[in-house]
Amino acid sequence: MHAPRYGVGDRVSVDFSGKDYEGTVDGVSGGGKDGGPLLYTVEFDDGERLSDLTDEELTRLKSQPKAMPTSIQEELPYEAALKGPRAIKVDDRVRIWWQSDHCYDGVVTECETLLGVDCRPTLSFRVAYDDGDDHRHVLGDFPLEKLKQSTKRPDPGRVTRVTPRELSGKRTRDLAASAAPPASPGSPSKVTRRA
Repeated sequence: MHAPRYGVGDRVSVDFSGKDYEGTVDGVSGGGKDGGPLLYTVEFDDGERLSDLTDEELTRLKSQPKAMPTSIQEELPYEAALKGPRAIKVDDRVRIWWQSDHCYDGVVTECETLLGVDCRPTLSFRVAYDDGDDHRHVLGDFPLEKLKQSTKRPDPGRVTRVTPRELSGKRTRDLAASAAPPASPGSPSKVTRRA
């Protein structure tokens, strides 16, 4: 049994009939005591998913996602986020913890003070996430950290996706690729692998 070359979350490409398709490793199986081959599950950027890819078929992309922490380092208290030197403002880098063990970094692009429950001041702010998502938050809906590194605002030409309200709290994929018309009979398909 040998250790897998690729781990979950690694960005890879696979050559199908002379065309490279990029995706993310979503699982590794096999390679147990029976000596079977390691098989990788890859979710491709166009929405297709294959679970029978071997080491030899994958190529690691140069650009890999940065490792994110698995637990909150320094949560920003509610009151500190509203006022004072650590208050959230436009152009701040923040890390939002959508789940207790999974976070996303982004830049605050809008910020507005509101009256919340019992006329308690709160903050509504929009975050342009590094992965392209764009979401409006209200202070307290998810734990957050204010990151120390300075940043510039996202490029105004950047295409962002706004998460629909019904999917709030769920990470979404870019659905534009899956809306593309089906491949014509003569075009290459991922089903035929290059030998």
